[in-house]
Amino acid sequence: PWWPHGEKGGFFNIGLQNWHGVRKQWKSYGHDDERMPKPPLVDVEDVTDELSKLRRTYTLPAPLSLSDILDIFVDIWDDEEMR
Repeated sequence: PWWPHGEKGGFFNIGLQNWHGVRKQWKSYGHDDERMPKPPLVDVEDVTDELSKLRRTYTLPAPLSLSDILDIFVDIWDDEEMR
């Protein structure tokens, strides 16, 4: 096995150190000032109806956040359990 400080030495989290280094470099580019635009509002009922149909593909009417699409699928699965 590989030991960062020798077999008897203390633990050193090299992954965390790398993460902090990359984050510091990324923040120096000024990305914190730029906000991602919010996706346009979508009729959730229409999306839910279309996704609940047994179809192979469905093109969303607009981009949705991951949390929104997960909420929609949870609603669909809960509805299917009630049937």
